[in-house]
Amino acid sequence: MSMRPAPLAIALAGTLLLLVTACAPDDSGARSAVSIATATPVETPTPLPTPSPTPTPVPPRDSPGCTTRLALARQMAQDIEVALEGYEAEWGFAFIDVACKGTVSIHPEYSQYAASAGKIVSVIAVLQAVQRGDLPLEEVDQSVIQILTLSLDEPADYIETFLEPGALNAVLDQAGTLSARIDTTWRETNISATDLARLWAALVNGQLLNEELTAYLLKYTRETVIPEGFETFPDSDFELDGYRYGQKAGYFVSDGVPYFFVGAGYLNHEATGDYFIPVIVIETEIEDLLDPRRFLVFPVVVDYVEQMVATGESR
Repeated sequence: MSMRPAPLAIALAGTLLLLVTACAPDDSGARSAVSIATATPVETPTPLPTPSPTPTPVPPRDSPGCTTRLALARQMAQDIEVALEGYEAEWGFAFIDVACKGTVSIHPEYSQYAASAGKIVSVIAVLQAVQRGDLPLEEVDQSVIQILTLSLDEPADYIETFLEPGALNAVLDQAGTLSARIDTTWRETNISATDLARLWAALVNGQLLNEELTAYLLKYTRETVIPEGFETFPDSDFELDGYRYGQKAGYFVSDGVPYFFVGAGYLNHEATGDYFIPVIVIETEIEDLLDPRRFLVFPVVVDYVEQMVATGESR
């Protein structure tokens, strides 16, 4: 896979910062809070599938259950900091509990080249064009599927030919990102883990696409194939009983170090419909693609998500 990195925006070295957003919506208007809104109800094109069950988004909750879940999220972030202590990399992590509107971030100011993880913005933008009736889904269907499952570059470049100037930044604005900007193409995406988590939270909450197209997009994020050694979060081979899991990975390793890795996606608890969004972005000089440190993050997230759901207090 050939990708060209954009200029990096690197936070001050050695700065460690943990931000926490309370479960309750922030009525003060502070931009640190995640913006979550209630959703509004090629040759041989693949027909639009019958939407897989997508839970109807629920308003953010403020309850003892959310307080417990936020406390667990804070502990999760601390455990991830411990797991990555001494890691020879610049990195940022974010996690959003969508139902409780709770966010934790580590190194929230750090941003970097997103590699193929940035293609999710282009996919959302072109599906918004489909939703508006500007082009038929059949025109971009195969390209969207190839982007989401195989992360191919050429289809991503192709779908962007249908986008008006500013379409990518419009998606970022709708998602409530704070500093992310994409001038013309996914190849220029420079983003923090926190902003990328905001994008995914807005997507799964139905804030960016209607219910039918949201289900269509999420279906293919559950079929991601990642070559061994390039993954940060596991691909579609990962299964967790009672959950749906999907992602759009990113990696840039073609020209040697530094390497760029991105793990970004969701865990959806099927019984409650609750979504949890983990994101990590990494730039490292470690030449070993199988260096085990970045693989430590996802198991910690899964363990804490299961604890959050097991509280049983949020309903």
